[in-house]
Amino acid sequence: HHHPKHSFPTRRSSDLEGMKLNSINADYIDRHINKSITNYNALGTATFIVAYVNSANFEAFWERYSEHILHYDFPLQIKENFSPLVHPNAATRMASMILTRDGFDFPVYFIALKIS
Repeated sequence: HHHPKHSFPTRRSSDLEGMKLNSINADYIDRHINKSITNYNALGTATFIVAYVNSANFEAFWERYSEHILHYDFPLQIKENFSPLVHPNAATRMASMILTRDGFDFPVYFIALKIS
């Protein structure tokens, strides 16, 4: 029996996790990421991890945040590494990666929104 790579759950298509940050709090981010990717409802569900950033230097925040995620020890295998996406505007940064487990892919989207 062959499992499809992506399943599309009918109940919720994504788990939206939001967090408010003024600066990088590594422990908090780690718990947040861990909660997001280990508490998924359905196999193949996309996870969106949103950081609301109240920081004077949004660009510097994003660089530290990206660096942090690049070194994060994910509990699932990494199929596609963390890679920044084209950002729609100056107050938004986005990146994605794909984790995999038991033949199922878990797309994870990291979004940072500047709120100051």
